[in-house]
Amino acid sequence: MERYDSNDRENRQAQEKINELLDELKKDGDQNAEIVTVFQKQFSDINETFDSILSNIESLHGKSKRIKDIVDVISNIARQTNLLAINATIEAARAGVNGKAFSVVAEEVKRLSMQTSASSVTIQEIVEEIRKEIDLAKNNVDGIAGSFGNLTFENISIDQDSGADKSAIEDLVANMLDSLKSKADLGRMSSNPKQFFDDFQQSIEKIVESSSKASRNVTSMYFWVDPELLRFLKPEEISYGITSVIEQKKVRLDRDMVLRDFKPGNRMMDWYYDTTRAKKGIWNSLSYDVHLKKEVISFTMPLSVNERLIGVGGADIDFEEYRRIKQASVFRKINQSIAEITGS
Repeated sequence: MERYDSNDRENRQAQEKINELLDELKKDGDQNAEIVTVFQKQFSDINETFDSILSNIESLHGKSKRIKDIVDVISNIARQTNLLAINATIEAARAGVNGKAFSVVAEEVKRLSMQTSASSVTIQEIVEEIRKEIDLAKNNVDGIAGSFGNLTFENISIDQDSGADKSAIEDLVANMLDSLKSKADLGRMSSNPKQFFDDFQQSIEKIVESSSKASRNVTSMYFWVDPELLRFLKPEEISYGITSVIEQKKVRLDRDMVLRDFKPGNRMMDWYYDTTRAKKGIWNSLSYDVHLKKEVISFTMPLSVNERLIGVGGADIDFEEYRRIKQASVFRKINQSIAEITGS
């Protein structure tokens, strides 16, 4: 009798475990539904931004027509002024010392000149309006770029049960930064920054590319130099650093980060500035990578030498792969529990 009670107790425990695992799967599904909702809201906001841009463009088109009309007026005035100037010359020659007719013509030339001046002021005002609307349109475009490049989802982060081993990814990034640290000569950096960073760039490319091949779980690895060290560059120049993207088991190196993009207000650079503020390695929330066209979870870490920030490096993990392996792990546990109940 006791043996049967023991079996029943074990079966109930196994069933409870299965229910817990099923709840975990449901929670994961609910989380994915939440992600879809966030995507829908983000793209709805993007559509509104496109409407605003179209409205700006239509307004610019209307103002450009007004400018054309005013330019036509000015051209007509210029022609009349030219004819009056000719007439004035003729009248002055005829009048000799008695230039009464000339004075009348001169007055008319003055009046037309005033009209031209007034039209010029109007043009300046319209041009200023156009400039403001162009700036607004540009900000809207930047907003779209920010929306696509930084679709983030709150309360979704990698955990110990992920398909990718947290500690392995953290060690991978740490080892990459250790290799870069050995190349960071602060003396050369201060005395000849341009020459130093040209050489350092080659080291960055080799080390980041090599590190990205060391793990099958990462979709990309990267390191970018702190912009404070790059004062010799212009804002529109490419920053020093590299992103190693893994696509279909092939590595592609991208160097497309413009220096002016490195600013705390740029949402696409949150991963950089969140890391520098934390002054340690951090796991970032789920985000959408526009280059890979997939959701990723990333681990980023700052590199400092003698308390001087050199830059930030990190690794991205494919969230779909993470979720797939996590679900497979849950199903394995369910099968184990079923096997315990059936005794198979």
